Amino acid sequence: AGFNEVNLHAQIPDWQWAWKFGGQRFDEIQQSYLDSDDNIYVSGYTKSTAVVLGGQTYNASNMVPMSFVAKFSPSGQLLWHFPFAGNVQSAILMCLIDGQPLVFASYYGTVNIGGFTFTYNGSGNRGLWIRFNANGGIVSVSEPEIFSNPGTGIYPVVPDNQNRLVFVGYSQNECIVNDFTIEANKKYIGHLSYSGELLSLHYLGGEGSYDASVDLTLGTIEY
Repeated sequence: AGFNEVNLHAQIPDWQWAWKFGGQRFDEIQQSYLDSDDNIYVSGYTKSTAVVLGGQTYNASNMVPMSFVAKFSPSGQLLWHFPFAGNVQSAILMCLIDGQPLVFASYYGTVNIGGFTFTYNGSGNRGLWIRFNANGGIVSVSEPEIFSNPGTGIYPVVPDNQNRLVFVGYSQNECIVNDFTIEANKKYIGHLSYSGELLSLHYLGGEGSYDASVDLTLGTIEY
């Protein structure tokens, strides 16, 4: 079977706008979300030198990437961006809470974010929970206990209608969160408060998978 090349090209939509981001090495936009006004939030990182974003030059490298969060208008105008220091290994836009971005940042050493300072000199990285307002200001930075063990990560995160966050997580190593033991190589689903407090947990499976739940602040939630 053949196709009509003229008709195929005619179906390609016109570009409204585009934003070029790149340098000499590896650069990536990892997550993007739309708010109710069609503004666009993105997160990503660069490993290149001389990458200009919002008038600021990023000079990163393969060994020390630089992460950022940015907001664009529906017409593609860069409204604001927030650069992270090189010891922030990644900054992932997790979701929008009431139209405002919630970001997970993995770091080592000492990092200052919006006047909030955190230090971790152990092995591996620790995770931070950063809430921005719609204008790029930082509302809060916290270090939820669920991120306190190396090899623990959660994604995706979705707000529910009871001011909680539904998440899917993974634990590479055995860890204890809120006095509850999470075994190594387990996947789980649960609820977090907006501040990152673990409210409930339920195993999805993994090596030697089984079902379990924990009764915390909001009680046991079965799936």
